[in-house]
Amino acid sequence: MLISDVKWPIVLAFIALLLASEGYPQNDGDSSGPDTSEATESADLLSPQPWSLIEKPGSGAMNPFSGMKPRMRLDLLMSLSPDKALAILQQHYAYEQALEQAVQTDALTQLHNRRAFDQRVSTPPTQDLYVVTMDIDHFSRINNTYGHPTGDVVIRGIAQGIRDGLRATDVAFRTGGEEFVILLNLADYGKVHEIVERIHSQIKSLRFRPTTGGDEFSVTISIGVAKYTVGDSKNPGPTLAEVIEQSDSALYKAKVTRDTIVWDASCQDYLLL
Repeated sequence: MLISDVKWPIVLAFIALLLASEGYPQNDGDSSGPDTSEATESADLLSPQPWSLIEKPGSGAMNPFSGMKPRMRLDLLMSLSPDKALAILQQHYAYEQALEQAVQTDALTQLHNRRAFDQRVSTPPTQDLYVVTMDIDHFSRINNTYGHPTGDVVIRGIAQGIRDGLRATDVAFRTGGEEFVILLNLADYGKVHEIVERIHSQIKSLRFRPTTGGDEFSVTISIGVAKYTVGDSKNPGPTLAEVIEQSDSALYKAKVTRDTIVWDASCQDYLLL
């Protein structure tokens, strides 16, 4: 459907949702109707920008309602034709979506960040999955030897190695300085082994050069894996948070020897293969 085909009732429904999200009162005691003079004057300045401009949430230029109180937003929208009003609402929605994505993205690696991870953990999964926790071995030594800028290069490189080893259904997070977590949304044990081993060996094959110059060096990672199984009312089983702790425990065991993968007992079906 073209925007020009949209009728006012639909636009008003979007406006109602917008005002509800802003906590705008339905009746503020002003029965004189919207004052469109200020809104009309602002309409040209706030006309929808190309979607490609919405790349840096937080910039006022990207938000069609920047600096406007809820009442002024309403006045502006009511002063426009339905297609223009809907276009602004669509831009505002895209801005809010981009902003939400930005606050859940790690700036250094572009993986999901700790906030996104905590939000994901708070929602019980509806399917079995594997939790893979990993930690860069001797990372403090890398920072102390080559400097933090080189440490950042290593983190970005490992994040890319993780990303390259995953499928579209898997989700990766950077949960700490040199710590990462992957949620593998599958129940194929052979595939789990393939993905984890591939990431482990791929990262080990990476070569990094210090930002200050010098010889290349490589890094290794330690990995812990645990399985989350969806339970039922009679046998709820461990929560996702508890499975993450099991994966962390497996990681701690892997850190003893480093550069290794430890499978938690919850993966016993896989271990019996």
